[in-house]
Amino acid sequence: MCNANSIKPKKSELSIFFFAYNLDIAANCELQFAPNRFSLPGYIVYHTDRDQFDGGVMLLVQNTLRHDQFLLPHVVN
Repeated sequence: MCNANSIKPKKSELSIFFFAYNLDIAANCELQFAPNRFSLPGYIVYHTDRDQFDGGVMLLVQNTLRHDQFLLPHVVN
């Protein structure tokens, strides 16, 4: 898990890291991006925003990993 402090400018670096270490699951917080505006090839993205301020949390699951899809709980400040 990492605190991304705005993930958009780090997307290519994050992609290289994920594939280099063959991560199955990763969690990130403090994302600061609009919902449904982030994708990473090979991963399913689960995302929720906070009530106030920028940011939210995201869970990335490798799309080859067998799992049930789910909703992340609402984040309250």
